[in-house]
Amino acid sequence: MINLKSANFMGDGMGALLLLMIIFSGRRNRKGRDFTQKMFFRCVGFTGIECLIDIMSYAVDGVSFAGARTLNYLSNTFLAIGLTLLCYLWTVYVRHKTGITEKEGLDRTEKRLLLPVAAIAVIYIVNLFTPIVFIINEQNQYTRSGWGFIAAMIVDSVFLLGSSFHGAAAMRNSRNYQFFPVFYFEIFTFSGVVLQMLFYGLSLIYSFSAIALVGVYFEIQKEYSYVDPLSGAYNRQYMNVYLYALCREYQESESKRMNTTLACLLLDVDGFKKINDTYGHLAGDQAIQDIGGILRASAPEKAVCARYGGDEFVMILEVKDIHELDEVTERI
Repeated sequence: MINLKSANFMGDGMGALLLLMIIFSGRRNRKGRDFTQKMFFRCVGFTGIECLIDIMSYAVDGVSFAGARTLNYLSNTFLAIGLTLLCYLWTVYVRHKTGITEKEGLDRTEKRLLLPVAAIAVIYIVNLFTPIVFIINEQNQYTRSGWGFIAAMIVDSVFLLGSSFHGAAAMRNSRNYQFFPVFYFEIFTFSGVVLQMLFYGLSLIYSFSAIALVGVYFEIQKEYSYVDPLSGAYNRQYMNVYLYALCREYQESESKRMNTTLACLLLDVDGFKKINDTYGHLAGDQAIQDIGGILRASAPEKAVCARYGGDEFVMILEVKDIHELDEVTERI
């Protein structure tokens, strides 16, 4: 029969392997990543490190050899601080992924959010001298002790709840984030935290976080398959899928048919061939990028922009008044 320590080894080991697969899969695009993508892979790499250190902490717990108790203290201290830092990294990733901030780096709010991370780090460093979070007894066995553990769990939970709120708001206000799985990481990580608090000796936080990041990675790949890389708008494949689903909604919902109208704007670029012929295809690519940016900036919050092909674009909208289309065309 598998004991608890062996089960923890298996869970953390499987989590580390899954994350290694993500890192290996994305290695070729490493140099072309923007800040948001880099932040995601930092979450992946850091979670993998946490899985490995968790394995080490269970391996030395209750074992007697020179330096084992010190190693137990250090590994558990790093795990706890690392969990708070991981929740912070995920919060930063969500803020950039959902467009709350578009700065290439940490904005002012994100820098301020480092303060609670630093506070938790101080608590755990103090714990090395005074047991306010956990204690390692003379038999080299880990035991929770004091208020510091609850404080850390509160900070971690606030980070997770905050990122959930930001992600949910982005999903509600725009269709551009429907491939971003808002609650994967939060639900899995928070569940791991709760179960680990309720069932002493069970370690699920890091393996659960690894599973969540794998799910996020799959959804990101789906997003890439539906987004035109040049214009930043959706591609024709997604447009077909989206229109089919939206038409089904109108077919099944009488209130939707009564209160809104499904509308499409079809646009093409005048003289686009002349741009390519006169200035070259690189200039033509730049024109497509600029046009995609203009359309996405001009679109209402719940509109979907797609590149139909070449220099042709489609904007799909749900309007209450047909005159709303005139306002959109004016903005464009």
